[in-house]
Amino acid sequence: TTDTYMNTLMEKAFKKAWQEMVGSDYTNIGRSMTYEEIIKFPTVIIQLQGDSSDTFDNTIGLAGSLDPQNPNDVLIAVPPTNYFEFESKSKQYTERFYLNERGQSVLGANTMMEHDVGFDIDNKLIGLAESDCDYNGILNVGNATIPDHAFGNAAHDDSGIEDGLVRESSDTVVQETYLSLS
Repeated sequence: TTDTYMNTLMEKAFKKAWQEMVGSDYTNIGRSMTYEEIIKFPTVIIQLQGDSSDTFDNTIGLAGSLDPQNPNDVLIAVPPTNYFEFESKSKQYTERFYLNERGQSVLGANTMMEHDVGFDIDNKLIGLAESDCDYNGILNVGNATIPDHAFGNAAHDDSGIEDGLVRESSDTVVQETYLSLS
């Protein structure tokens, strides 16, 4: 799917953090803005439960010291240029990050943009790495393999989401981080 749908359990904390950072209510109603205005909005950081069987100190893309109780959680940075969508008919931008999913959260293409995403269906894992989307450069590198140690026994759980989902824009980089699909 194109858009991202987060479980309703996250709505209150997300909207509170948004209000504190942006100074207005979070809405999915279109509005007229310029690109310069859009890039001033915060980058949304999604924290997913990662592998807890090993310690991956100082691994880019993991929570590490930002969340000492969950240092192996995976962080996905979603900049405003990914979650705002221009509607040519109305000539308005709309946030395509919804907080009304009653079931499991759905990470849409707008969250996965600027990331390489690998699916390990047999082990119910996905791998994420921030990407510059230079696929011609990748083709010139040759065959790449994912190391066996990259796949752990991670468990996916949205229940640990707390205040602070929305953070100010930063130069977050994600490298080979993995989480469970189960």
